[in-house]
Amino acid sequence: MLKDSKFHARLNTRIQNSSTQVLDGMLEGAAKLKSVLRIITNLITLKCDLKWILTFVKALSIPQQPLKMIHNILSKPTVRQQPWCQQILIDLVITVNAYFASEVSWNDDIDKEVGQLYLNAMTEYMSLVPKLLNVSSDEDLRLREQVILCSMYTCEAMERDKLKIGNQYFTHLAAKETDAIDAILACCKLEEARLKKLIEWDILEELTDGNEDMAGERMDMLISLGVTTVAAMVNLPLTADDAVDGRRKIGHYLGDKMACKGNEKQTDEFFMLLRHPLFCTNVLKIMYACCQVSTTLCSYISNQVQHMDSLMGILMGKVEIQDMEVNSVIEMILHIYSTIVIQLQTMPTAITDAASVMISIFLESTIASHTAAAALVFSQMIYCGLTVEVQPEEMLQACLAVFTDLQQICVRCPFDYGVLDGLLLLLCEMLAQTEGPVAQMYIETGIWGTLWHRVAQALQVINLETDTPIHDIDQDGENVVGFNPPDWTLVSPQGLMAVLQMAVTVFTKETNQCIPNLAVPDSIILLTIVHLLHKDFLSSVYNGFHCDGPQLTADMILEVTQLCCFPFAVDIAEELLHQVQQCLFNASLLPRLIFCCTKYLKNEQLEIPINLMLRLVLGSQQFLKQFCKCVKEQKTVSLLTQCTQSTSSTVVSDVVSICSHLVRMSPQHAPFVKSVFHGSKGDYDPLSKLIKHNSATVRSRACSLVGNLMKHNSHMYGVLKQREKLLNGLIAGLKDEDPNVRKGSSYAIGNAAYHNGDLYVKLKPCIPLLVELLRDPVSKTKANAASACGNLGAHSNVLCLELKKQKIIPRLLDLACHDQNQGVQVNAILALRTLSQQDELKKEMMNQKAVDKLNAISVATTPRPLSRSSKSQSLLINSFHSNNGSSSVVYSHCSKLVKMLQGKG
Repeated sequence: MLKDSKFHARLNTRIQNSSTQVLDGMLEGAAKLKSVLRIITNLITLKCDLKWILTFVKALSIPQQPLKMIHNILSKPTVRQQPWCQQILIDLVITVNAYFASEVSWNDDIDKEVGQLYLNAMTEYMSLVPKLLNVSSDEDLRLREQVILCSMYTCEAMERDKLKIGNQYFTHLAAKETDAIDAILACCKLEEARLKKLIEWDILEELTDGNEDMAGERMDMLISLGVTTVAAMVNLPLTADDAVDGRRKIGHYLGDKMACKGNEKQTDEFFMLLRHPLFCTNVLKIMYACCQVSTTLCSYISNQVQHMDSLMGILMGKVEIQDMEVNSVIEMILHIYSTIVIQLQTMPTAITDAASVMISIFLESTIASHTAAAALVFSQMIYCGLTVEVQPEEMLQACLAVFTDLQQICVRCPFDYGVLDGLLLLLCEMLAQTEGPVAQMYIETGIWGTLWHRVAQALQVINLETDTPIHDIDQDGENVVGFNPPDWTLVSPQGLMAVLQMAVTVFTKETNQCIPNLAVPDSIILLTIVHLLHKDFLSSVYNGFHCDGPQLTADMILEVTQLCCFPFAVDIAEELLHQVQQCLFNASLLPRLIFCCTKYLKNEQLEIPINLMLRLVLGSQQFLKQFCKCVKEQKTVSLLTQCTQSTSSTVVSDVVSICSHLVRMSPQHAPFVKSVFHGSKGDYDPLSKLIKHNSATVRSRACSLVGNLMKHNSHMYGVLKQREKLLNGLIAGLKDEDPNVRKGSSYAIGNAAYHNGDLYVKLKPCIPLLVELLRDPVSKTKANAASACGNLGAHSNVLCLELKKQKIIPRLLDLACHDQNQGVQVNAILALRTLSQQDELKKEMMNQKAVDKLNAISVATTPRPLSRSSKSQSLLINSFHSNNGSSSVVYSHCSKLVKMLQGKG
């Protein structure tokens, strides 16, 4: 029948003929239309192949024909006056409702066109609701019942939301069909006149003898139906729902309407239904939903003693609630209290008076959902200034009970808070304010580990070895490979931030107990921390929370980075540090960190992440290789270039250190490093500016960087030859007030003359400054200066006259003979050996009696042979070698120089 086109044609003919007769006021037409509507209704509601249903409704223009017929009937006063009008309207509404409840709203595989038709039908129906609810002939309210039922079914279909049109539907209602919402809401109150007519109608139809109780029950049932429908429009289900925004818009409309001046009587009457067992649960749903989006309603309710008394009365068991609804009712009331406090940012008197009850529920309830809901109220009260003394042991025990039992949650938390957020906020607050070893208690009671398991569960943290989410601590489930979106209903971003802030505090106070958690590959804490830097997770936060997303993302990254810095910021065993480094390497912390810095952090937020990056790269060869791999795969050059222009000298110096380390380790990294400092015009202006930076640390590291760029080859010489600003900056560093800058620049100048003499002429101004540095209090600077002096005469005699004029030879001889640091001595001797290749300088050495002076050194540093007796004393032998190794080096170099000066070398 559903597929029979001939049958469809007969039905269409019957509908057209009977509809025409109905609009002409003919009873015969009404009878015929009633029978055909019944057939259509029965066929539409069959459980069968969706294609057949769609074929059938399309052939008969369902629900367009019935909706059009309802509109036409309501537009004709003569038809509305017919005694059968009520029944035909009821039949038409039932047919429309059959379409809304059909397989169309239960199937996942629906194309957009069908979904749009369904949406259009719902909105068209709701536009008819105000008139349908006020048909004068509806004395027994049977039409009202069907109209509200049909409205309720549209909401239930949208809760399933197979068609993905729920948000559009509810948004449309809030914007265009507020008359329908008002009309249904108006049916949620006792109407004495209607009740009287209902009693009279029963007597007239000889259904009863005028029993007021039965008429009252019917009226209560209709009120309950209306309340249930309004609740279905605004209540946010526990599970994810795409229609949240639309429902909230309806809630905002209703909330502001109820709190509007002039509506007090109707609003008070509506909320007095809280005291009626039949209506209580759904009225609570409406109050809860509307309060979350209407500050004015929160203010109104908090100032009405009778309504606050109603809430407390329900909480204390003064209203008889069905057993299956008790838990959700208590949760809802606790969340209403939270909502009012959060919305008003203050504690109304009624809630202040109820504080002890909230705390008792939190500490004493054996139902996890109640404890969790009470924790959220409690945390908000504390933020509003409530002072209460609760023993840490009691609070930890209450929290632990919830962390290990989350099977009974019935109500969605307000404002997108997570179920555990209240507990996490309380724990965070207690850790910050309570004196004593609270952090130690967290660990010893087991709450610390259990908390991280719950957070890992909520975030769907991935096991790095299997690439599957970590199993729930309570139950096994079938895991899906790859990233899964977080369950924000369990822990929201705000709750997660509380966890991270707690973690920083606990790591600070109990460092030795916490750091080992980062040294175990399958540690829940380690896996969770690293998961927070997963690109898909960060994307879900950034894009999932509108205007708060970017700030939340950045805050999480910074907290995670701070946690990962702990092993490098405190003194721990070398073996433990190695294990931590290995775990962080295996967890791909560095690539994730680079990605975070590149995509989500602003310049002013990079200090801690870049510092961690530096510690990783400098701390292990494997991190260095990983970093270099990231250079090819990510926009690392632009990130580091951006960092060199930061207003934070710490960020700049750390980036320079990373680049300096890279090029020091291998010449193959030089092209990348150069590209970082190349500048937009290719003039290395960024590097020139860093060498003259107002931070001494930046200046010193920039000088060392240039020195390392020239360590392996002379490719940088051409840049220095062309960019006098850069070279002049290095030369100026030789006389800097900061000792580290002098050390770095002397190293760079030495390397600028090491490979060849191309820069000799430009380096001539350095010579008197290097002579001064031979007296520098820092031994390393003296050693660098000595090497630089030697390099300036290694490749030609261009600078010999200036070297001689500045008395380089006697200064170097003095260092070689008398400096207390053997490294300085060795560098001075090596410099003299290099300079001795130039005849003029060799002659100067002879004039300074270098051979005699050096022979004196040779005698002083000649290793003495061991006696036979001492050879058996291994400890003394080891000691001798450790103390005299450098002396042997001095002796060796000294002997070679003497031979060269004597013409024997």
